[in-house]
Parts: sequence; structure tokens; C-alpha cells
Amino acid sequence: MRALVFSYTLYRNTKKMIEIIKSQLDAKNTAAMVPFENLLPQDIERADLFVMGSPVHAFNLPGKFRQ
Repeated sequence: MRALVFSYTLYRNTKKMIEIIKSQLDAKNTAAMVPFENLLPQDIERADLFVMGSPVHAFNLPGKFRQ
């Protein structure tokens, strides 16, 4: 199974969490970590599993992530 792990982070806290999740997935799968800003359609097409990370402010996702 190919896992795609991507995140949008403002203060790097989300990135730390995503790195931990990716390391656990790597033990059993092939996992790729891509910053949200660099995510391409071909990355999505090749993945069997998506793990998404984003900060939440006042119960909302950041504007860039919602678009």
C-alpha cells in the first residue's frame, strides 16, 4: 500500500505530528510526505491512503487549505 502524507502548517507543530505518523506508516508501507504547497495530481493518483494534517483555528481550517 502506498500512503501519501501531506500537511499544511503555520508553526511547524503539524509537521512534527505528520512526521511521526509517516514514520509509523513507513514500518509497514511505502509512505511519501509532501508539503501541501507541493502536492501534485499525480501524487494523489498513485496513493492508496491519504493522511492529511492541518492546524485548526477557531474550529476552521486555514484559508489556503480550504480552497
